[in-house]
Amino acid sequence: MNICFFGSNNISLSFLKELIKKENDVIVITQPDKPSNRGLVIKPNIVKNFCLKNNLPFITPENLLDKEFIHQILNFNPGLGIVVCYGKILPQELFSIPKYGCVNLHFSLLPRYRGPAPIQWTLINGETKTGVTAFFIDSGIDTGNIILQKEINIDLKDDFFSLEKKLINIGIDCMFETIQEIKENRIKTKIINIDKSLPYARSLKKIDGKIDWTKSAQDIYNLIRAIKLWPKAFTTYKKDNEYKTIKILDAEPVYKTFNQNNQCGEIIDIEKNNGFTVKCGQNFLFIKQVHPENRNIMGAWDFLLGARLKSGDRFV
Repeated sequence: MNICFFGSNNISLSFLKELIKKENDVIVITQPDKPSNRGLVIKPNIVKNFCLKNNLPFITPENLLDKEFIHQILNFNPGLGIVVCYGKILPQELFSIPKYGCVNLHFSLLPRYRGPAPIQWTLINGETKTGVTAFFIDSGIDTGNIILQKEINIDLKDDFFSLEKKLINIGIDCMFETIQEIKENRIKTKIINIDKSLPYARSLKKIDGKIDWTKSAQDIYNLIRAIKLWPKAFTTYKKDNEYKTIKILDAEPVYKTFNQNNQCGEIIDIEKNNGFTVKCGQNFLFIKQVHPENRNIMGAWDFLLGARLKSGDRFV
Protein backbone atom coordinates (compact mmCIF):
# COMPACT_ATOMS: atom_id res chain seq x y z
CA MET A 1 0.00 0.00 0.00
CA ASN A 2 1.35 3.42 -0.97
CA ILE A 3 1.55 5.74 2.04
CA CYS A 4 1.86 9.55 2.17
CA PHE A 5 3.61 10.56 5.39
CA PHE A 6 3.11 14.15 6.57
CA GLY A 7 5.56 15.39 9.23
CA SER A 8 8.08 18.12 9.94
CA ASN A 9 9.77 17.78 13.36
CA ASN A 10 11.69 15.38 15.58
CA ILE A 11 8.51 13.61 16.70
CA SER A 12 7.56 13.04 13.05
CA LEU A 13 11.02 11.67 12.35
CA SER A 14 10.70 9.03 15.07
CA PHE A 15 7.54 7.74 13.39
CA LEU A 16 9.00 7.94 9.88
CA LYS A 17 12.10 5.95 10.82
CA GLU A 18 9.93 3.09 12.07
CA LEU A 19 7.44 3.33 9.20
CA ILE A 20 10.03 2.83 6.45
CA LYS A 21 11.31 -0.31 8.18
CA LYS A 22 8.01 -2.05 7.43
CA GLU A 23 6.54 -0.11 4.49
CA ASN A 24 8.45 0.24 1.21
CA ASP A 25 6.18 2.61 -0.72
CA VAL A 26 6.32 5.86 1.28
CA ILE A 27 6.45 9.45 0.06
CA VAL A 28 7.12 12.21 2.58
CA ILE A 29 5.40 15.60 2.63
CA THR A 30 7.16 18.05 4.91
CA GLN A 31 7.40 21.79 5.52
CA PRO A 32 9.50 24.01 3.21
CA ASP A 33 12.89 25.31 4.35
CA LYS A 34 12.60 28.09 6.92
CA PRO A 35 14.94 30.68 8.47
CA SER A 36 16.85 29.61 11.55
CA ASN A 37 19.40 31.27 13.83
CA ARG A 38 17.33 34.46 14.03
CA GLY A 39 16.58 34.41 10.34
CA LEU A 40 20.16 34.52 9.12
CA VAL A 41 20.23 31.08 7.51
CA ILE A 42 17.59 29.15 5.56
CA LYS A 43 17.70 25.50 6.58
CA PRO A 44 15.70 22.33 5.87
CA ASN A 45 13.85 20.72 8.76
CA ILE A 46 14.98 17.50 10.38
CA VAL A 47 12.60 15.33 8.33
CA LYS A 48 13.78 16.73 5.00
CA ASN A 49 17.40 16.22 6.06
CA PHE A 50 16.63 12.58 6.83
CA CYS A 51 14.98 12.11 3.45
CA LEU A 52 17.98 13.61 1.66
CA LYS A 53 20.43 11.38 3.51
CA ASN A 54 18.37 8.22 2.97
CA ASN A 55 17.23 8.83 -0.60
CA LEU A 56 13.56 8.96 0.39
CA PRO A 57 11.15 10.72 -2.00
CA PHE A 58 9.75 13.91 -0.49
CA ILE A 59 7.77 17.04 -1.38
CA THR A 60 7.90 20.42 0.37
CA PRO A 61 4.80 22.28 -0.87
CA GLU A 62 4.37 25.95 -0.04
CA ASN A 63 0.66 25.68 -0.83
CA LEU A 64 -1.25 22.46 -0.12
CA LEU A 65 -3.78 23.36 -2.82
CA ASP A 66 -1.13 23.93 -5.49
CA LYS A 67 -2.29 22.07 -8.63
CA GLU A 68 1.14 20.59 -9.35
CA PHE A 69 1.42 19.27 -5.78
CA ILE A 70 -2.08 17.76 -5.87
CA HIS A 71 -1.22 16.18 -9.21
CA GLN A 72 1.93 14.60 -7.69
CA ILE A 73 -0.11 13.04 -4.88
CA LEU A 74 -2.75 11.76 -7.30
CA ASN A 75 -0.03 10.16 -9.45
CA PHE A 76 1.41 8.45 -6.37
CA ASN A 77 -2.02 6.82 -5.86
CA PRO A 78 -1.80 6.58 -2.05
CA GLY A 79 -3.85 4.09 -0.11
CA LEU A 80 -3.35 5.96 3.16
CA GLY A 81 -2.08 9.24 4.56
CA ILE A 82 -0.38 9.37 7.97
CA VAL A 83 -0.01 12.73 9.71
CA VAL A 84 2.33 13.30 12.67
CA CYS A 85 3.14 16.89 13.64
CA TYR A 86 3.08 18.20 10.09
CA GLY A 87 2.41 21.81 11.09
CA LYS A 88 -0.41 22.69 8.69
CA ILE A 89 -4.09 21.82 8.47
CA LEU A 90 -4.77 19.53 5.52
CA PRO A 91 -7.52 20.77 3.18
CA GLN A 92 -10.29 18.38 2.15
CA GLU A 93 -8.98 18.30 -1.41
CA LEU A 94 -5.83 16.70 -0.05
CA PHE A 95 -6.96 14.45 2.82
CA SER A 96 -9.64 12.89 0.63
CA ILE A 97 -7.15 11.66 -2.00
CA PRO A 98 -5.89 8.47 -0.29
CA LYS A 99 -8.22 5.50 -0.76
CA TYR A 100 -8.61 4.95 2.99
CA GLY A 101 -8.26 8.58 4.03
CA CYS A 102 -5.66 10.31 6.22
CA VAL A 103 -4.94 9.26 9.79
CA ASN A 104 -3.59 11.67 12.41
CA LEU A 105 -1.68 10.46 15.48
CA HIS A 106 -2.57 12.91 18.24
CA PHE A 107 -0.90 13.01 21.67
CA SER A 108 -3.99 13.07 23.88
CA LEU A 109 -7.06 11.02 24.63
CA LEU A 110 -9.44 12.82 22.31
CA PRO A 111 -11.78 14.61 22.64
CA ARG A 112 -9.75 15.96 25.57
CA TYR A 113 -6.93 18.31 24.56
CA ARG A 114 -7.77 18.84 20.94
CA GLY A 115 -5.35 21.36 19.46
CA PRO A 116 -1.64 21.93 18.80
CA ALA A 117 -0.11 21.66 22.31
CA PRO A 118 -1.65 18.62 24.03
CA ILE A 119 1.45 17.49 25.95
CA GLN A 120 2.00 20.91 27.47
CA TRP A 121 -1.59 21.51 28.57
CA THR A 122 -1.96 17.99 29.88
CA LEU A 123 0.96 18.64 32.24
CA ILE A 124 -0.02 22.24 33.05
CA ASN A 125 -3.42 20.99 34.22
CA GLY A 126 -1.87 18.25 36.35
CA GLU A 127 -3.49 15.31 34.56
CA THR A 128 -2.52 11.84 35.75
CA LYS A 129 -3.38 10.02 32.51
CA THR A 130 -2.96 10.72 28.82
CA GLY A 131 -2.36 8.75 25.66
CA VAL A 132 -2.37 8.67 21.87
CA THR A 133 -5.39 8.76 19.57
CA ALA A 134 -5.40 7.58 15.96
CA PHE A 135 -8.28 9.18 14.05
CA PHE A 136 -9.38 9.95 10.52
CA ILE A 137 -8.83 13.58 9.54
CA ASP A 138 -11.90 15.59 8.61
CA SER A 139 -12.53 19.29 8.08
CA GLY A 140 -12.47 20.11 11.82
CA ILE A 141 -9.58 20.39 14.28
CA ASP A 142 -9.00 16.93 15.77
CA THR A 143 -12.68 16.05 15.30
CA GLY A 144 -12.53 13.01 12.99
CA ASN A 145 -13.73 9.52 13.88
CA ILE A 146 -11.48 7.68 16.33
CA ILE A 147 -9.83 4.47 15.15
CA LEU A 148 -8.06 3.49 18.36
CA GLN A 149 -6.54 4.92 21.53
CA LYS A 150 -3.77 3.87 23.91
CA GLU A 151 -3.62 5.22 27.46
CA ILE A 152 -0.64 5.72 29.79
CA ASN A 153 -0.13 7.05 33.31
CA ILE A 154 1.70 10.31 33.89
CA ASP A 155 4.37 10.11 36.57
CA LEU A 156 4.64 13.01 39.02
CA LYS A 157 8.21 13.59 37.82
CA ASP A 158 7.38 13.47 34.11
CA ASP A 159 8.19 16.64 32.21
CA PHE A 160 7.55 17.58 28.58
CA PHE A 161 10.52 15.57 27.31
CA SER A 162 9.93 12.36 29.27
CA LEU A 163 6.22 12.35 28.50
CA GLU A 164 6.85 13.07 24.83
CA LYS A 165 9.17 10.04 24.68
CA LYS A 166 6.52 7.78 26.24
CA LEU A 167 3.88 9.03 23.81
CA ILE A 168 6.13 8.53 20.80
CA ASN A 169 6.64 4.88 21.79
CA ILE A 170 2.94 4.08 22.14
CA GLY A 171 2.11 6.32 19.16
CA ILE A 172 4.27 4.18 16.89
CA ASP A 173 2.35 1.13 18.10
CA CYS A 174 -0.91 2.96 17.30
CA MET A 175 0.36 3.73 13.81
CA PHE A 176 1.18 0.13 12.97
CA GLU A 177 -2.03 -1.23 14.51
CA THR A 178 -4.01 1.27 12.43
CA ILE A 179 -2.20 0.30 9.22
CA GLN A 180 -2.79 -3.38 9.93
CA GLU A 181 -6.50 -2.87 10.66
CA ILE A 182 -6.88 -0.95 7.40
CA LYS A 183 -5.04 -3.62 5.40
CA GLU A 184 -7.25 -6.31 6.92
CA ASN A 185 -10.41 -4.23 6.41
CA ARG A 186 -11.44 -4.46 10.06
CA ILE A 187 -11.56 -0.77 11.00
CA LYS A 188 -14.26 0.15 13.51
CA THR A 189 -14.45 3.83 14.40
CA LYS A 190 -16.29 5.88 16.98
CA ILE A 191 -17.47 9.46 16.64
CA ILE A 192 -15.80 12.22 18.65
CA ASN A 193 -18.43 14.13 20.62
CA ILE A 194 -17.19 17.71 20.93
CA ASP A 195 -17.94 19.15 24.36
CA LYS A 196 -16.90 22.79 24.77
CA SER A 197 -16.35 22.18 28.49
CA LEU A 198 -13.44 19.81 27.75
CA PRO A 199 -9.92 21.28 27.90
CA TYR A 200 -8.51 22.54 24.59
CA ALA A 201 -4.75 22.56 23.92
CA ARG A 202 -4.25 25.96 22.30
CA SER A 203 -0.87 27.16 21.07
CA LEU A 204 1.37 28.53 23.78
CA LYS A 205 2.42 32.17 23.98
CA LYS A 206 5.52 33.53 25.65
CA ILE A 207 3.43 35.16 28.37
CA ASP A 208 2.10 31.71 29.33
CA GLY A 209 5.48 31.11 30.95
CA LYS A 210 5.01 33.91 33.49
CA ILE A 211 4.90 32.39 36.99
CA ASP A 212 2.05 33.50 39.23
CA TRP A 213 3.39 32.96 42.73
CA THR A 214 -0.12 33.19 44.24
CA LYS A 215 -0.84 29.79 42.69
CA SER A 216 -0.02 26.58 44.55
CA ALA A 217 3.46 25.07 44.47
CA GLN A 218 2.04 22.09 42.58
CA ASP A 219 0.47 24.31 39.90
CA ILE A 220 3.73 26.22 39.42
CA TYR A 221 5.70 22.97 39.28
CA ASN A 222 3.28 21.67 36.65
CA LEU A 223 3.90 24.78 34.56
CA ILE A 224 7.69 24.46 34.85
CA ARG A 225 7.75 20.81 33.75
CA ALA A 226 5.20 21.36 30.99
CA ILE A 227 6.96 24.13 29.09
CA LYS A 228 10.60 23.11 29.32
CA LEU A 229 10.80 23.09 25.53
CA TRP A 230 9.26 26.56 25.07
CA PRO A 231 8.65 29.20 26.32
CA LYS A 232 10.01 28.02 29.71
CA ALA A 233 8.62 29.27 33.01
CA PHE A 234 10.00 32.66 34.07
CA THR A 235 9.81 35.20 36.85
CA THR A 236 11.35 38.58 37.65
CA TYR A 237 13.16 40.12 40.59
CA LYS A 238 14.36 43.62 41.42
CA LYS A 239 18.01 44.35 42.10
CA ASP A 240 19.71 47.72 42.14
CA ASN A 241 16.44 49.39 41.05
CA GLU A 242 16.28 47.20 37.95
CA TYR A 243 13.97 44.31 37.15
CA LYS A 244 15.66 41.19 35.82
CA THR A 245 14.22 37.97 34.42
CA ILE A 246 15.16 34.37 35.13
CA LYS A 247 13.75 31.14 33.74
CA ILE A 248 13.09 28.36 36.24
CA LEU A 249 14.18 25.07 34.69
CA ASP A 250 14.02 22.61 37.58
CA ALA A 251 12.11 22.69 40.85
CA GLU A 252 9.93 20.59 43.13
CA PRO A 253 7.06 21.26 45.53
CA VAL A 254 7.93 21.35 49.23
CA TYR A 255 5.44 20.49 51.96
CA LYS A 256 7.55 21.43 55.00
CA THR A 257 6.25 23.79 57.65
CA PHE A 258 7.63 27.29 57.12
CA ASN A 259 6.45 30.68 58.30
CA GLN A 260 3.11 31.18 56.54
CA ASN A 261 3.22 34.96 56.95
CA ASN A 262 5.72 35.50 54.13
CA GLN A 263 4.56 37.04 50.86
CA CYS A 264 4.01 34.89 47.78
CA GLY A 265 7.19 34.85 45.70
CA GLU A 266 9.43 35.51 48.70
CA ILE A 267 12.62 33.54 49.28
CA ILE A 268 12.08 31.95 52.69
CA ASP A 269 14.86 29.41 52.95
CA ILE A 270 18.30 28.85 51.38
CA GLU A 271 20.06 25.50 51.16
CA LYS A 272 23.80 25.96 50.69
CA ASN A 273 25.24 24.41 47.51
CA ASN A 274 21.78 23.26 46.46
CA GLY A 275 19.06 25.89 45.97
CA PHE A 276 16.38 27.98 47.63
CA THR A 277 12.72 27.79 48.63
CA VAL A 278 10.02 30.25 47.54
CA LYS A 279 6.64 30.87 49.19
CA CYS A 280 3.66 30.08 46.93
CA GLY A 281 -0.06 30.62 47.35
CA GLN A 282 -0.17 27.14 48.82
CA ASN A 283 2.94 25.33 50.08
CA PHE A 284 6.45 26.11 48.80
CA LEU A 285 8.67 25.52 45.76
CA PHE A 286 12.30 24.48 45.97
CA ILE A 287 14.26 25.92 43.03
CA LYS A 288 17.15 23.79 41.74
CA GLN A 289 18.16 25.10 38.31
CA VAL A 290 17.69 28.44 36.55
CA HIS A 291 18.62 30.34 33.41
CA PRO A 292 19.25 34.04 34.14
CA GLU A 293 18.95 36.49 31.24
CA ASN A 294 22.20 36.89 29.27
CA ARG A 295 23.81 34.11 31.29
CA ASN A 296 24.34 30.36 31.01
CA ILE A 297 22.11 27.76 32.66
CA MET A 298 23.24 27.28 36.25
CA GLY A 299 22.36 25.78 39.60
CA ALA A 300 20.02 27.83 41.78
CA TRP A 301 22.66 28.22 44.52
CA ASP A 302 25.21 29.67 42.08
CA PHE A 303 22.57 32.04 40.75
CA LEU A 304 21.71 33.21 44.25
CA LEU A 305 25.35 34.03 44.98
CA GLY A 306 25.84 35.91 41.72
CA ALA A 307 22.59 37.84 42.01
CA ARG A 308 23.29 38.60 45.67
CA LEU A 309 19.79 37.56 46.70
CA LYS A 310 18.90 36.56 50.24
CA SER A 311 15.98 35.40 52.33
CA GLY A 312 13.26 38.02 52.23
CA ASP A 313 13.92 39.00 48.63
CA ARG A 314 10.93 38.44 46.40
CA PHE A 315 10.12 37.28 42.85
CA VAL A 316 7.17 38.90 41.08
